[in-house]
Amino acid sequence: MVVCGGALAAISGLAQDGGRTPVDLAGLKASFEGALAKLDERYVQLDQSYLQALARLLEAETQAANLEAAVMVKKEAEAFTASAGKFKEAVFRRNLSKYEPLNRLQTKYLEARSALTRELERPKSELVRRYDQELDKLQVGLTQAGNLPEALAVREERQRLIDAPPFGQPPPASFSGKAKFVTKGEVEVFINGDPLSYRDLYEGREEDLRVTAESRPEDFKVGDILVVRSRSRTTFRGVIIALEALDGSVYVPIRLTHLSRLRDEANPKQVTTEMIASAKSEPTKGATDGEMLAAWASFGLPAADKGGSEWFQPDQANVWNTWATVITDEMILPWKVPAEK
Repeated sequence: MVVCGGALAAISGLAQDGGRTPVDLAGLKASFEGALAKLDERYVQLDQSYLQALARLLEAETQAANLEAAVMVKKEAEAFTASAGKFKEAVFRRNLSKYEPLNRLQTKYLEARSALTRELERPKSELVRRYDQELDKLQVGLTQAGNLPEALAVREERQRLIDAPPFGQPPPASFSGKAKFVTKGEVEVFINGDPLSYRDLYEGREEDLRVTAESRPEDFKVGDILVVRSRSRTTFRGVIIALEALDGSVYVPIRLTHLSRLRDEANPKQVTTEMIASAKSEPTKGATDGEMLAAWASFGLPAADKGGSEWFQPDQANVWNTWATVITDEMILPWKVPAEK
């Protein structure tokens, strides 16, 4: 397990000054962010190891005069270097190479990064807990001293710990929840090849056309393959879908950049991560009407401009259109914030 005792001690030491009012928020926050950055140095080391592995592969391909392979490896190294410190798992997975030696390195990197993220969860959680304790002391001291504006600023910082990872608890790797979706037409949803059974909540004149649905409770996890199929019998209409935890703690918005458009004949039971990565093409932005918008709003999930799900639609009529995505850590977002006690 990663040791962060020195970082924790630094945070605790900042909060006390001979029994007087604790130091200001800026100093305490700087100590916390420094301690967090020290833990995140492990990612820098992992990235360097990946680049070294790419360099070795590039040398081997160059020596073997494999021009196309060498160019692919070189482009991967350049793209990875350019995105240093801004890793996006969904983007990385979308650009997995079809060239087996390079794909093997990319897959090993993803596995190592996921393992490191899990390893850092406990020390980061402990770091956040200790930081919140010191913030609480600081808030009390400032309030007692009559410095209400600064006390309110500290309270806002404490709320930020709840609202936004990595300052709060990292999203879970799995959760129990429901898929919620709306469309005008036919729709099928699959997780790892298994169809989700759902209850259609729509009540109106077009029960044979419209779907406002939530699935039965299911267990979702990072790495799951989500497949959505839709068929529009009349004018094209969009589809929108999200996964929400039963306790409302997290949700997974499905956005255009998450999805790959698969072949119409693709069998949901046979869809693989490689198939999704090789498809690459994003779906068409979906059209809606007032009734569809109201139906989606009834679920109370974040709007698209707030990071929520986006509408997408079939590009062929009267046939099943198929899209798929792989659920990643980055897609699982914190949702309902616990009420302040």
